[in-house]
Amino acid sequence: MRVQLTHGVVCVFMSCAVIGSLGCSEPAAVCSQDCGVQSLDASLPDASLPDASVDAISDDAFPDAQDATVTDARLDAAVRDAAVRDAAVRDASLDASDDAMMMMSCVIDRDCDDADACTVDDCVGGYCQRMPRECVASSRCQTSMCDSVQGCVVSTTPDCPAPPSAPPGCAAMTTTISRTPMLPISTSATAYDQFTPGMVLGSYLWNISVTTGIRHSFSGDAHIGINGVMLAQGGAGDFDDVYDGTRWDDRADLLVGSYPYVDGVTATPLTPVASLSAFRGIDPNRRWSITISNSGALIPPESGQLLSWSLTFTTLDVSPSLTSAMFGSAGPTEIRDMMSLSSPLVVSGAPTFICNVEVEHDLVHAAHRQLALNLISPAGTRVVLSNRHGVPTGEHAALRWSDQGGRSIGYDRFWELRTGMGLVPVGAFGALVGEDPNGTWYLEVQDQVAESEGMLRSWNLHLTTCTCL
Repeated sequence: MRVQLTHGVVCVFMSCAVIGSLGCSEPAAVCSQDCGVQSLDASLPDASLPDASVDAISDDAFPDAQDATVTDARLDAAVRDAAVRDAAVRDASLDASDDAMMMMSCVIDRDCDDADACTVDDCVGGYCQRMPRECVASSRCQTSMCDSVQGCVVSTTPDCPAPPSAPPGCAAMTTTISRTPMLPISTSATAYDQFTPGMVLGSYLWNISVTTGIRHSFSGDAHIGINGVMLAQGGAGDFDDVYDGTRWDDRADLLVGSYPYVDGVTATPLTPVASLSAFRGIDPNRRWSITISNSGALIPPESGQLLSWSLTFTTLDVSPSLTSAMFGSAGPTEIRDMMSLSSPLVVSGAPTFICNVEVEHDLVHAAHRQLALNLISPAGTRVVLSNRHGVPTGEHAALRWSDQGGRSIGYDRFWELRTGMGLVPVGAFGALVGEDPNGTWYLEVQDQVAESEGMLRSWNLHLTTCTCL
């Protein structure tokens, strides 16, 4: 304990109990709530006692005192310490309140609901548990944030994904043409609309994306095609109005068949059933059409409306120079039950700008529907070839996957598979356009059913690179 006598005022850093023990007359020592630095008007016979008298007072009142003067620095430190203690008390009080709330007894989850959509409130073992709600975007073109009323809110970045960059030395131009036909869609009415570009586009189509404004009470019934290339064919099930504002693009990272649909919420962007890269290299100055048929057999039948659609063309002023090469893998590799294999293939010495990719493999397995196949580029881009699609039984051998292939494995059953048959992958090789092909590629084969095994004998990568230089 320390005392300083200045102009008749005794300044003491001590507890309230000690101040009371001094027996000061009025005005008595007044203790603040935190019992920190205190001031009192001491009834002393002389406010200018000699130092020896002050020392005597200090020694009598505080036998353990080591010095008679409290410096300003130590007083400041004492005030800061008191503030820290106060803050700790408040935090502990809040924590205790929260802990008490979290230890509320409950019978069902609803007993714990705090009406905040950003928390997950569960009743576990008769007590409430609260966790923050995690909002995760499904696509690189989306962001997801939590609103205390609405919960997770997903927003989509406009014009995402961006079209691939033009080949070296090429100049690209992008044009969007929109239509608003307002046509009905039903089992008895197929919506059909067409146009021919009213302006002259570049003669080499480099990239194309589609945006649809379609309302339908059973979106999976809507089979949508652009010039014969299918965008959707049953993937959305019974969800309502999910294609109203959808952007279809080969470079989207969510597939139409596996998107997490929500009633009345636009699913965008989507990779279509068949690849829009099939149009790459054609002259876009031609007729373009959209066809939407209603395939459902529900009674009464579901229906919809084609409100609008648009095509975004990216064209080149000249045709690029193309170079093709094939690279082969080492093999064979066994495909085991419930196991995954990644077969590597190294590309070196190739030009550095991809224009097109095709994959050919010699794979034997009793049931293709048990397998998931993915191609992974050196840049880490993953293209889904098949995700347990295709035939339920029957071995097959050499197949060729291409954006320009004849049939989509995602929505066809191949009871007879022939060596050399061309298939359109579930994903799109168009997602690889513009990447550098040099490096290690992987063909990933996953056996997802514990029933039969097989063999990946070999696989080949057919690369086309391009430039305008």
